[in-house]
Amino acid sequence: MPDPTSLSENAIFAGGGKKSKSSNELPAIETFSVSGQSKLLVNVPKGIPQKIEWKTSRAETCSLKQDDKLINSGLSGVIELSFESDSTMTLRCSNERSNFVEKTINIGPIAEPTIAKFMLANQDISPVFAITDADQTIEWDAPGASACLVRLDNQIIGTETSATKKIRFPLDANEDATVSIKCQNSDGEEVSKSLSITLIDEVKVASFTLDGESPRTAVLSSGTTHLIEWTSIGAESCVVKHGNQEISNTTIAGAANLTFSSGTELSIQCKDAKGKKKSKGIDINLLLAGNLANIINGFFYDSDWGGMVVRLENNNSFLATYGNNGGSVIGTYDPTTGIVKGRWCELDEFGNRATNDNYVGDIEFEFVEDKKGNVQLQGRWREGDDGKWHKNWEMKLEPQPDLEQQQIQQTLSLRLNNPAVFCP
Repeated sequence: MPDPTSLSENAIFAGGGKKSKSSNELPAIETFSVSGQSKLLVNVPKGIPQKIEWKTSRAETCSLKQDDKLINSGLSGVIELSFESDSTMTLRCSNERSNFVEKTINIGPIAEPTIAKFMLANQDISPVFAITDADQTIEWDAPGASACLVRLDNQIIGTETSATKKIRFPLDANEDATVSIKCQNSDGEEVSKSLSITLIDEVKVASFTLDGESPRTAVLSSGTTHLIEWTSIGAESCVVKHGNQEISNTTIAGAANLTFSSGTELSIQCKDAKGKKKSKGIDINLLLAGNLANIINGFFYDSDWGGMVVRLENNNSFLATYGNNGGSVIGTYDPTTGIVKGRWCELDEFGNRATNDNYVGDIEFEFVEDKKGNVQLQGRWREGDDGKWHKNWEMKLEPQPDLEQQQIQQTLSLRLNNPAVFCP
């Protein structure tokens, strides 16, 4: 950079190097500044746009140059420039008689210190959760700084402007610990940041949600997209999986949009610095819709409900018979929603087809594919027309029933062909 003490603030010349006879013929630079400063040497933050402003009078032409590069030819103006290295801004203006005036400002960019990264155990927002009696990674990076001081309470961790180190919190460590960083540049400008620390014994999966909810099992429609979000406490790493497929760029906290085309399981497993792991999962059942006759016609079984034979007709009429009290179901299937709505009825204690609310009511069934590829019936039922809904009618399709189930299936199939067994 030129020595500013050797430069004159304004140099006014006439054509041919001769001084003009009349001062009122000379052009004038009324204003020429960088970030509001007109000194011969102006220090500015490195890489940050600065306002260049100038105004002249009695000038016919002007040229604004950065070093040897022409930036602007206006007689006045305001522009923005950023500076990465030492530069010289020169404004030169002439009148019609070739008299000219020139002013120079030397620019000295200074990098402002910034803390681009300051993390403990992959966390950069207080409170930071750290595992006791285990090595924890602390990282920092301060571009533009000439020196930094990183402390854990009063203990100095490092003085580098960029580093990755390991620290350990003993079992009896201060529960209110703080890790801090203070950096400055060569001009003495400072920047600082601190993180409060909460010590825990082992990793925790704080949340794992599907569309903002935390169900153990969710029923979703094929081809729909859903938001998965997760957070953890004290984890060094987490792996989120969609079935056996690992979601890319998995972090200790994050989100992803997923589209489902089959039953599957969403799972998260987080690991801490000691190697301890914690997991959570959500089973995804895919709602089946469309033409289901070739899928659901058959024998369903549950150890509590017993057996049930299902038949879906081409006209979307739904029929089923089950073992409890000679029970039967008749309803209508909606291929768009995949839902069956209808009536259930059973025989009374005398073996007669009853009509009171204890032996007849409403049902709503849907069929889903679970994470193992099984077809399941999931339904709700109530007594009468206005009873309380119960959501526990669950059975699994048995493509290959065992011998005992085959006997039950044979009996129920015979009843399925008898119109008299169905609700009136």
